[in-house]
Amino acid sequence: MGLLRFLLAMVIVSGHSPFGPIPGTHFISGSTAVQAFFLISGFFITLVLCENQAYKKTLAFYASRYLRLWPMYIVCAVPTLMLSSYNLFSFGSDALTSSYFETFRQLGPVSAAFVLFSNLTIFLQDWTLFLQTDWHTGALSFTSNFNAGAQPLMARLVWDAPAWSLGIEMIFYLIAPFVVRSPYRVAALIATSLAIRVLVGLNEPMIDPWTYRFMPSELIMFGLGSVAYHLHRQSRQWPRAFWRPVTFAFGVAGLSFLIIAITFHTYERGLWRPSQTLLLVSPLLLLTLAAVIGPIFVLTKSSRLDRWLGDMSYPMYLSHVGIFSAMTALGFRAEHSSTAIYVSLVLVVSAGLLWLIDRPIAQFRKSALSAAPWGVALTPARAAR
Repeated sequence: MGLLRFLLAMVIVSGHSPFGPIPGTHFISGSTAVQAFFLISGFFITLVLCENQAYKKTLAFYASRYLRLWPMYIVCAVPTLMLSSYNLFSFGSDALTSSYFETFRQLGPVSAAFVLFSNLTIFLQDWTLFLQTDWHTGALSFTSNFNAGAQPLMARLVWDAPAWSLGIEMIFYLIAPFVVRSPYRVAALIATSLAIRVLVGLNEPMIDPWTYRFMPSELIMFGLGSVAYHLHRQSRQWPRAFWRPVTFAFGVAGLSFLIIAITFHTYERGLWRPSQTLLLVSPLLLLTLAAVIGPIFVLTKSSRLDRWLGDMSYPMYLSHVGIFSAMTALGFRAEHSSTAIYVSLVLVVSAGLLWLIDRPIAQFRKSALSAAPWGVALTPARAAR
């Protein structure tokens, strides 16, 4: 599973590169990669809530999840903010003459408080994609297309642009303890989110931000991952002589297929027909992932290399904008050599962040959960931390 998460992060790293995509690849769309992350998250979060006794208390789960996300986020977000004048998602466009901090001073008190709260806490960052500011009064208002909102766009005030998806993750974490342990509640979540997605698809064009950034529509992805876990759990009741070879075969076939599909995806062949009604770019790929995620987890859960690759995906996702912004500030241009340096730096920096930030925080989380009055020793579900 870690290899898939690594490849999905590489989709984002390549797709956001101002120096050109990684040569020799034809990755899936960034929107599908983000939705695949949501689906995988739904599987893992359901696994730890159902199998890890340390998370029987909701507060223990909340504290652990926040400690998992926030330290790495803030370490990447602050330097990226400092480089906002070279950041194509912020104020690095030639068409923009003001700086981040000059623009921030124009906000009204409520707008400024919202921007600070969302950037400092992660919560509600996805809301910036549906808001605009009246730059005469500083008041916030709704916009159905954040690319056409009042200039400068509210989305440019997000410190680290990819972190908007963490805002959606946080909402799922808030509701997960009350939903994912019951297959029936998961089914209700999927049905509700699907209904919302269909309604949005019937009333909005298949354009950003509606395709993958509207939280109520995206909860279906977490739900699919959760259902995949419950099916996987039921399959473990099969006779062992049957379960092991079938799971192995599906794991190998599914992992091989998804590696090729993610890395060498081509729209021209019509393999993943977009759905206007569901606002999905690659529905078949996401359904395939949901079908084989359980066997892939069994196949890879004991691999330390696979686990490391999966852990790399989070710092890669958060650090790459700051890295290409720094390179832009140093004068790098769109060339294959710049792409190679950029990808190499993302990998090196992400490995360093894992060692310096993630590892000590993970040790603290483990000891805190074990020592807290609500906690007990962690179970083998640690693989889904």
